[in-house]
Amino acid sequence: MCWSVRVVLASLGCFVTVRVSAADQAWNVRLVGKFRAECEAVYVVGRYAYIGDGTHLRVLDVSNPTTPVSVGLLGLPGPFVEGIHVSETLACVADGTAGLQLVDVTNPTSPTLLGSYDTPGYARDIFVSRGLAYVADGYSGLQIVDVTNPSSPTLRGFYNTPGYAADVFVANGMAYIADRSSLQIIDVANPSSPTFRSSYGEHDWDEIWNVFVFNGIAFLSDSEVTYPVPPFFRLYFLSVDVRNPDAPRFLGRYSTATGSAAGSVYISYGLAYVVFGGFRVLDIRNSCAPQLYGYYDPTGVPFPGEGEVFACDDLVYMGTRYDGLWIFQYTGPYTPVVLWFFYR
Repeated sequence: MCWSVRVVLASLGCFVTVRVSAADQAWNVRLVGKFRAECEAVYVVGRYAYIGDGTHLRVLDVSNPTTPVSVGLLGLPGPFVEGIHVSETLACVADGTAGLQLVDVTNPTSPTLLGSYDTPGYARDIFVSRGLAYVADGYSGLQIVDVTNPSSPTLRGFYNTPGYAADVFVANGMAYIADRSSLQIIDVANPSSPTFRSSYGEHDWDEIWNVFVFNGIAFLSDSEVTYPVPPFFRLYFLSVDVRNPDAPRFLGRYSTATGSAAGSVYISYGLAYVVFGGFRVLDIRNSCAPQLYGYYDPTGVPFPGEGEVFACDDLVYMGTRYDGLWIFQYTGPYTPVVLWFFYR
């Protein structure tokens, strides 16, 4: 048995279907809305969700999360929109082989391309801070691009990491790079000359794909390949003390077995939202012993590991790559520690 809500958007000629199956397993998490798109990247500001939709940047009005409405669309030159970071009225897009795309979203209903920078590798993810775009550029490591003049972006610096730069987070003058085989900690206090500080990796088989840093702790999604032994992947959520960037220290982990790869991590209000085949909510107030607070496991094919997660208050937006944007509501307990609140 399943229940469906279909919303016909006559002016856009499309529809959104929300299907909640009786066989879906959930605890403290409720599916409230979906939008059909080839969506991996998502970034939310106010009433608007900026998502990748295949080769396009799409803007959704999510003021009513049960019925997200497409209000803006812009085609981009890359093969797939991999990452998005919105800074004020500038949307910076990691666009795969096409590098960095800079889009004016002053009017979200009419996004306009301002400029681009073709990075040497595959632009996999992006973090923007103080007019600089930090691009995780695959086998070309970290690329730092000055976007203060978005119509003419310029390279400020770069650092060639030893693996495949899949994700990047910048905090306290450090760039933390999920480099598949390890977490790379790079000093970017002088962005023109990034320098290596340290790395962290537990085992030779580590596959570190995502990183989120808050309060001196790096939270990582990591996977161990067990193929050909089912379930093929064992997934780990790791917490690592990086207050001393020269000596990162393991704190704790949460693990699960699944047939999917490790996915995105987002931290808010002392909770970690993680894609682990299904969707997991973890209490991380004790970073040495993360505790399960909620989950949503879909029937059939699990969520792919590539999708990003973004949280705003009690709503969590998740790109599932080929199954669209899913919007969840977390209905479980929150930590009262307001200092945990953080927007990426």
